[in-house]
Amino acid sequence: MAGMAQHEELPLLEGLDVEEAKPSLPQMPACEQVTEDYAKTGLSLKAHPISFVRTELIGLGVVTASELKS
Repeated sequence: MAGMAQHEELPLLEGLDVEEAKPSLPQMPACEQVTEDYAKTGLSLKAHPISFVRTELIGLGVVTASELKS
């Protein structure tokens, strides 16, 4: 086609094995996944942020929204 540049082989990459090993990363804790989800999108499908601190909140006597009805 006229006006389109031809793709040429890159000699710098010639002969290299393109199959690279994937890095082995540690699993991100669920609370960090949810934090990152909220930071990036404003929501998370994994959990609600309060679910990670609910036990501590109950221990502090915090009233839940459902308990406010009664």
